Amino acid sequence: KIMPTAAAGGGGGAMISNKQHQQQRKRKQQLMTRSDEQTVRSANGLMLRLLLHLKPNSTLKHQKILVQIASKFPNVLTRYLHAMPFSFEARASLRWLVNVTLAIKLLRLMDFEASTLHRTPPNMVVGRLFPAGVTRLLLSQGVQNSNALVQITVLRLLTTILESFQRLVRKATQMLGKGGKQGSEQTLAALRHSLSQRLPSLEILYALYAKIESKMDGVGSQRLLQKQADDEGSGRKRKKTEGVSSSSSPSPSSSSSSPSSS
Repeated sequence: KIMPTAAAGGGGGAMISNKQHQQQRKRKQQLMTRSDEQTVRSANGLMLRLLLHLKPNSTLKHQKILVQIASKFPNVLTRYLHAMPFSFEARASLRWLVNVTLAIKLLRLMDFEASTLHRTPPNMVVGRLFPAGVTRLLLSQGVQNSNALVQITVLRLLTTILESFQRLVRKATQMLGKGGKQGSEQTLAALRHSLSQRLPSLEILYALYAKIESKMDGVGSQRLLQKQADDEGSGRKRKKTEGVSSSSSPSPSSSSSSPSSS
């Protein structure tokens, strides 16, 4: 009775030592991953501080450096968009146009990682699509601006945000498809709701659409009237030229009577 229990105890000690060894390995791996994450975060923070010292809206070389780094480091790009030190208040100026164009370039480079989609709430994920200072009020004022160039530029920014949101939805659909249909639909609905809270109201967008349609109809009618006027003018000119040519050319009776008279 004593010997089997001793043997069993020795096997149990070996099993315990193996478990302890595995636990120690897991702890080491966790410490290594934490240290790696801290190193990456510190490196990203240092890179972000360097990018914030650039002047991409006034120097083309700085803009190229920013775009190259942002295309390779998505986390740095996300943090830079939320810390852009530029003004996006809608006004007809060259500096504002450059600022918005730069934001559009950076938004087109955005990529969404599966890990961030898992851990981040939907409203924060959607918030990454909007650069610092780009609010619902600012977009609403931009699309209602009296300057046509400002309106077009803000609409370009809105279009880019919606395109980035479509990429986000595709990535979220692929990732959430494994977790069940109901959970994925709830997440997508939350993403759409968060987006609608940041965009201009539908009344403003419908009013802008109706205004553009009326202008296009007016331009089309003006072009049609101009074309009709041009056609009438060309017809009158053609008739005049035909009348002049017929009066200047000699009649056959006069040409035949001249030899007989001679």
